[in-house]
Order: sequence, then structure tokens, then C-alpha cells
Amino acid sequence: MAPLSVAFISMRMPPSFDKKDHGLRTLRIAAYGGLIFGTYSDQTEPLEDYLGPHSLSQIQRLLVQRKPKVIGYLRQKIPGNWKLYNENVRDPYHGSLLHTFQVSFGLQTPAMKGGIKMDKDGKNTWNHSILSADDNKHQGDLAAAYSGTDKFNPGLKLNDPSLAQVKLDLDDNIKTTILSMFPTLILAQVDNTYAVRHLRPKGPDAVELHITYLGFESDTPEQLQSRLLSVNFIGPSGYISLEDGEALRLVQEGAKMRSGDHAVLEMGGIGVIQDTDYLSQEISIRGFWRHYHRMMAFGLDAGINQQQEPV
Repeated sequence: MAPLSVAFISMRMPPSFDKKDHGLRTLRIAAYGGLIFGTYSDQTEPLEDYLGPHSLSQIQRLLVQRKPKVIGYLRQKIPGNWKLYNENVRDPYHGSLLHTFQVSFGLQTPAMKGGIKMDKDGKNTWNHSILSADDNKHQGDLAAAYSGTDKFNPGLKLNDPSLAQVKLDLDDNIKTTILSMFPTLILAQVDNTYAVRHLRPKGPDAVELHITYLGFESDTPEQLQSRLLSVNFIGPSGYISLEDGEALRLVQEGAKMRSGDHAVLEMGGIGVIQDTDYLSQEISIRGFWRHYHRMMAFGLDAGINQQQEPV
């Protein structure tokens, strides 16, 4: 057999070739509160301006005043578009209609104080509820309002009832915080369950939800154990989040069946896009879609006042 011969060809680039002009695209990187943000755009405003005051204050509250540590991870693939999850976390009233556990065990009810706060563009939303001494006084009203449904069942019991009776470890009485930062980041607190959620779109009809569960360096062993137990609230089989993935799947299927139709946001569906001090509204969803339409150059009338656009 003839020996194998290999010919090496020398490739020379012209003198004008500069490797610096042919590298990978470079991300602009900025960090706040231990979260690292990146963009390819040269036009994106500075990070703190992009996030807005409510995002900055909640990142400070949840991630800065105590040093966090990772206590677990979870990944879930949901058969729905990533924008539907953005609607879910910006919808402050679905919890009291979808999640039997959340209402029945008093984690969030329509009787609680709270509301939504947005940044200047309406793209980033702080959806929150606040514990009040008056909450227990409204049990009769809740029973009447939910009569004929299965969404309020105060007779439900847990083998370990302490799971739903956790004393809040911050002294501001904020019961839930869902901080949604456009396009794919959510910082969440449900009682003493803290988590960073990150969306990874997997095409037009699927999204991966990555959850990083957090404790804190200052936690006692007892506090850490209670956090590991309360992780059962959030996730694909969580007592609260069990229904969210299925809701996204159903909406996705409905949208596919009615391609080209328009959805109507009835609760605050017209008028000013603004903050509210109540939870039953869809205004923050409109804020998300208005910003998305602008990003995608879908032709909103630029002459309409920013606070009056009918999106």
C-alpha cells in the first residue's frame, strides 16, 4: 500500500485583515444586586434606567440586604409561547381564580391589599400583595364570592400545616412579590420562598422555565429547612404553581385554533396604562404588549401620547 501523504496549504490573509474586526458579537454587560444582564444593542439605555425604580428597590429588598445562596434548581418545559408566561406573571388576579391552594390557605386572596407598579415603559412590573390585620375579617365575604366554585376551600388540610403558616422573615408584610423584567427574567417571593425564574424560548410554542431557589447565608438550620419545605409551593408539581403550566398549554392551543383573532383585555382594557393599588386588572399586561409592539416595530401610532395608547 502506498504511504499516505498529506499536503499542508499555507493560508495567508491580506495585510488589511485585522482579527479584531472579525470576532464574535460582543455583549454589553452590566450587573445589579448580583444579577448579570447583557445586550447586543448599542441603543439600550443604562441598566438602572432600563430596570426602573420598582425593580431596583425589589432587587435590593430580596437580594442585597441579605446575602443569598442557592439551595436548589428546577427546570420545566412548558408547551406555550414565552410571551404567555409573561402574561401569567403580570396578571395579579389569576392566582385567586386558578390556584385553589393559594386562596384556601390565605397566601393571596382578592381581599388582600396590593397592586402593580411599572417602569416608565410599562415593560417591567412589580405585582405584589400585602398582609393585613383585616385579612381574616373577610373570610365570610370570600366564601360568598366563591360560592358555587371549587376555588375557595378553607376545609383543605395539610399533613404538615406549618408549611402554610410560615411567619414572614421580612418585616414589611409583603406576602408575594412577582417582579417581571422584560423580556425573560422574574424575581419572585411567595411567603418565604425566594427564587429567580428565567425563560428560555424554545420556538413559538414552547418555553423552558429555569428556577433557581434561594436561601440566605444568615439562615439558621431551621430557616433553611423551612425554605426547602416551602419550595413545594413553586414548580411544575408545586401546591401553587401546579396549574400555571397547564393554563399556558390551554391558552396556546386556543390561540392556534383561532389564528388571526384578537384577544380583548376587558379589565382595564382601554385608557391610561398606569400603576394600581388593587389586584383585579390587566393593565400591566397591556404595558408588556405595548413595549413588545414597539420593539417589534408593529406600527403603533407614534403621535399618540405614551400614556394613552390603546394597546
